[in-house]
Amino acid sequence: MAYNRIYRLVITPVDLAGNVKGKSIVITSPITTRFNIQRMPFAGACQATFDVYNLNKDTREKLFLDYYDFENIREIRMEAGYENGKFDLVYRGRIMISKPQKSRTDVFMHIEAISGLSALDSMLHVTVKEGETLQDVSGRIINDIPGVQLGEVSLPDYTFQRPVALIGNGLAVLKKYTKDNVFIDLDQIVVIDKDEVIQGDVRVISDETGLLGVPERQRTSITVNCMFEPRIKVGQGLEIKSRIAPQFDGQYKVWGVSHNGIIGGTQGGECVTTIQLWTGLNLFGRYKSSWEEVKKNNQNVDIGVVQ
Repeated sequence: MAYNRIYRLVITPVDLAGNVKGKSIVITSPITTRFNIQRMPFAGACQATFDVYNLNKDTREKLFLDYYDFENIREIRMEAGYENGKFDLVYRGRIMISKPQKSRTDVFMHIEAISGLSALDSMLHVTVKEGETLQDVSGRIINDIPGVQLGEVSLPDYTFQRPVALIGNGLAVLKKYTKDNVFIDLDQIVVIDKDEVIQGDVRVISDETGLLGVPERQRTSITVNCMFEPRIKVGQGLEIKSRIAPQFDGQYKVWGVSHNGIIGGTQGGECVTTIQLWTGLNLFGRYKSSWEEVKKNNQNVDIGVVQ
């Protein structure tokens, strides 16, 4: 399974609002790509680097983008998976710089990207009527944030008691009225409480399913390394099972995810996914009931799942 990874890089010219302006360049196997993706939306914008090897001269010239070229905006998406399976989106952002480089034996394009930047710079002006709820106006707020799409949203009950003009950064406005429970991942805006999670395609990471090494705790977070797992979502619930360190077993919330490795037809390398899990104020083991057991026994758990 370590040697049948597949990927697809899609580079697309867009405008400031994210609308497509031209034809995409698609790069896939057997072309080799080394990547380092950091999706830590609670820490700010998410960054990624890609080194794409042995492209022809024409493609390298089309991909070239100077750091100070503010007219040509390009979006980059990386989708990845395993043979005979589907592609999953692992990164989406704006290219900051794309330039050719040369090692001792290879020529490659070095690409640096960042996501969520347009949302941090956005400004809105929304007028709210007396009696309207946050649910009523959330769509208008999100529509004024460029370059993002609507993801999972679980808004608190809030009614405006008087007319209000919401002026400022759209993301900051949402954070104010949701107690900072907003983040952007893969250009999707997500609003969930700290004790809520979204549905994920991967529910358990164990020694049998690719857990590498031993989970490590740092204050209110646990760091877990596993074999390349492109399906992990920030904000989902995830159960950890470790034979070596069972004291870390339990259900947690994914706080961040990183992917680092190399995929290609001519040279395959190690690919590792690093997952940051939030423990919050909970003791280890509080979420030990598996998702299947909870559903079977119809029990309530402390982490709620946004449907």
